[in-house]
Amino acid sequence: MARVKQVEKEIEPLVNPFAAQHGQYEQLGKYHEARNVQVNRGGTAIERWLNEKDGVFGDNEKIAIRYCQALWQRIDKKGPREDGIRVYGRYLWVGQSEHEALGELARLSKDFPTRYWSIYEDVCRFHSSAADAGVLMAKNSRSASDAARACTQVVAAHVAIRMGL
Repeated sequence: MARVKQVEKEIEPLVNPFAAQHGQYEQLGKYHEARNVQVNRGGTAIERWLNEKDGVFGDNEKIAIRYCQALWQRIDKKGPREDGIRVYGRYLWVGQSEHEALGELARLSKDFPTRYWSIYEDVCRFHSSAADAGVLMAKNSRSASDAARACTQVVAAHVAIRMGL
């Protein structure tokens, strides 16, 4: 009888070494499929700031940032639905959802100078680095990062107030 030779496979890490150096990866859970999942809690500036323990952002500011990100996501998701459902000759994605999101963002952004809203949008929507986004306010990268963080905090706090939080 031929014996089946069991080959031990070398287990690859979930995150490659280069990516591990540039992120803050944490195990998602202890049981079932969550054991095989790692989450990057520090990929972009806004995600690092939101996931800081005892950070500068309070709960209301975090909610406001997530709210604006949800509005931007409504605008960015264009195209037909995956199931292709049509109602009265139109796709369901066309219409009020994008229009309402644009209106809400216009209402929120009108209270700020263009520079402040631009930094907030660069950091929260486009996930720019803080140094790149804050270059409108400061010359060197450290000051630019601090300026971007401060602008993001001010705008998020004001959006939270406008939301009634």
